[in-house]
Amino acid sequence: MSGIEKQDNGALHMEHSPDMFEIETQTPSMLELLRELGATHVKNPNAAAVLKRAIKRLLQVDWDRLPKREVDSLLRSNDTDLVLQLAGRMGRNAEFGASQRERLRLEGVRRFRAMIEQAGGTVPMKDVEDRLGVSDDTIRKRTKKKQMIAIPVGNRQEYPVWQFDGPQMVPNFEAVLQLLDAEHYVDQTRFFITPSKDLDGLSPIDALKKGEKYLERVKLKARQFQQQGAK
Repeated sequence: MSGIEKQDNGALHMEHSPDMFEIETQTPSMLELLRELGATHVKNPNAAAVLKRAIKRLLQVDWDRLPKREVDSLLRSNDTDLVLQLAGRMGRNAEFGASQRERLRLEGVRRFRAMIEQAGGTVPMKDVEDRLGVSDDTIRKRTKKKQMIAIPVGNRQEYPVWQFDGPQMVPNFEAVLQLLDAEHYVDQTRFFITPSKDLDGLSPIDALKKGEKYLERVKLKARQFQQQGAK
């Protein structure tokens, strides 16, 4: 490979100087890590510029001074939440120049992700295909027809696990979703997983899982949600 050789441990190592990224760091091991990640092996100049900005921001974090609780949280998080938590930390630091609006948006995204994880998390499309025994095209069509909730994560879609009941959708879930005057996945998600005193402290999705007992009350709440949204 031009300008790249494999070390004994199998990691990629650049023969050329890494100064094309102009990254100043006092930690040689960090620079070695960037080499192993292939940071200088991005051929697309625009993509390389994006990667350069991201790496420079990450290196501006004082990693040795992160609180232990925050480090433990980062270690336990999935890749999506890891990126969101780091973005939130950088947004809180004045040196990154994040506006109040940007900080609020990041905090909103972080809280939404926490809410999703607390409710059981999400699964990728392949898992939904296997669970329901349908094609990816069918899943996309169902999502477009508002028969299923999908949450965008980067350039892909993930699906909240609470809308499924084994190899099928939760009974009556689609009918209730159709009643909601809410097209955005955030509003749809908040409706289904937020506990309500009208449902004896259950969330609408948990109430639906109880069978017919709460069905009419869940539908009523969905219609009320629709009326509130129309105002």
